[in-house]
Amino acid sequence: MIIAAPDHWHTPAALLGLANGKNVYVEKPCSQNPYEGEMLIQAVNKYKKILQVGSQRRSFPSLIGIAKEVHDGLIGTTYMAKSWYAITGKSIGIGKKIPVPSILNFELWQGLRHAGIQRQYVHYNWHCSGTGEQEKPAIMETMKLDCCRWFLDVDFPTKVTSAGGRYAFTDDLGNSRYTNSCL
Repeated sequence: MIIAAPDHWHTPAALLGLANGKNVYVEKPCSQNPYEGEMLIQAVNKYKKILQVGSQRRSFPSLIGIAKEVHDGLIGTTYMAKSWYAITGKSIGIGKKIPVPSILNFELWQGLRHAGIQRQYVHYNWHCSGTGEQEKPAIMETMKLDCCRWFLDVDFPTKVTSAGGRYAFTDDLGNSRYTNSCL
């Protein structure tokens, strides 16, 4: 089973697939929070199926090679890693509510979290009323943090610091009338 739906459907769909005897490939992120991730691990163990998440960093030959070199002492003893992701996106503007196109089942597409359909939410910016704009950098950071863990040869971090904000645009992403708007 392959899951490439809006992020908030990833865990529910994966759980249904595993419970129905399917091996599952799910696009990143596999879950919206650690609890959902734990639910997926429990389901994999319970149903004895395979779950693969679309984060292929550890499959890159260049990263495999440099990780081995770092582990072999290329830069001495490693004790800390830093990762960052800086983006400069464009404004999605201020939209007006429109009727749902007849070819789109918006309830199924967006789930119960939607705040009314707006043209700019279909298709690329759908996450702005779902998981939020933080989803893209968070996924990039997750992959980068995983590489930091890999290169340091450690399990889970003991400290993480995160900073950011929305500084450039006044648009629907920053409009608080949407309960799940992007910040």
